[in-house]
Amino acid sequence: MPVLLMARGDEEARSLLKQAIEARYGARPPAIDSLRVTFDGRAHVKVGPIKTWVPLWVMAQFDLPDKMRWDFEVKPMGMTVRQGVESYDGELLRTLRGDDNPEVIESADMIAGARRRLWAIAALLLMPLGDHFVELEYVGERSFRAVNTQIDAAVDVQLREDGWVECISVDAFNDETGNIEKYIIQAESEMVGFGDLLLPKQIQVAWGNQPAYEMQPTNAEHNVELAPSTFTLASSS
Repeated sequence: MPVLLMARGDEEARSLLKQAIEARYGARPPAIDSLRVTFDGRAHVKVGPIKTWVPLWVMAQFDLPDKMRWDFEVKPMGMTVRQGVESYDGELLRTLRGDDNPEVIESADMIAGARRRLWAIAALLLMPLGDHFVELEYVGERSFRAVNTQIDAAVDVQLREDGWVECISVDAFNDETGNIEKYIIQAESEMVGFGDLLLPKQIQVAWGNQPAYEMQPTNAEHNVELAPSTFTLASSS
């Protein structure tokens, strides 16, 4: 039974997405409306006067099409030295650093950049790209663009010859440099399974040619119930 797509767009792009989904899942891909996935890995960050690799923990949560959250902790020598949350609730982008109160971000560049980066992570799942809120566009050999029309965010997906995802990229605002740069996610072909959900065993993320972090999924649950406060960063108490 062929993979059915609800996404709109040109036939070349739809064909590439179908190939990618079938390469990963065969003819029975899972439906994904929401997701919670945790990662372990390492981040390339500045510690004192130098940049070095330090342990990283991440949790990403999605309530598609327009709610996304990213929690992280950087832990050199087992001690948390940097932690935070970046969350978009469909209307507002909020950040949280340490034990501070959530901050609503008003910078248009930062808002657009965060939406694009979060949509790029969601694109790793592949299934959200075939939903009704997505516009697909063929942009070159083995490559297509997927626009999330609900949050006005687009990512480019490059496939290998065999249909496996090679990389996902987007132009986004880099908080560290203050510039719009290419945010690139490289995905391994080897998969790890969580129920009927398959994710790349390892992903590598870079700003242009500068490495940012590497991580491996450790757990994933899809179609879980996520409270609105998850994305507004409101206290549950």
